[in-house]
Amino acid sequence: MSDFFDNSSIISAPTNGQPFYGQDAHYNGNQPSYTNNGNGTITDNVTGLMWQQADDGITRDWENSLSYCEGLSLGGHIDWHLPNAKELHSIVDYSRCPDVTSSAAIDPLFSCTSFIDPYGNPGQYGYYWTLL
Repeated sequence: MSDFFDNSSIISAPTNGQPFYGQDAHYNGNQPSYTNNGNGTITDNVTGLMWQQADDGITRDWENSLSYCEGLSLGGHIDWHLPNAKELHSIVDYSRCPDVTSSAAIDPLFSCTSFIDPYGNPGQYGYYWTLL
């Protein structure tokens, strides 16, 4: 968000000490930042978490997803796990979605398999399992 507001309308950006200073538009926060490790993994530079760069296009139930992660050897690592909801949330990009960008709601460094839903609609993206 980049607009600033008073009690009833959009205003110019207030400076420190002025009324209405400190709105969300003043806060930049930790902007998403990723590194492609070149080995099938992506590192989230904000959280330090490492992610599999591309899904394998296979649909799994929760139990098989858990087993897949625990048995994965990728990028020289064997300590993979199914992410918890907070970890998975850290890579969501709310500026992207199938209806707006024809892509999954994730940074384009990641590769997500699209599919055609049972109604014939292309460009659909799956759901992802997490730990509680």
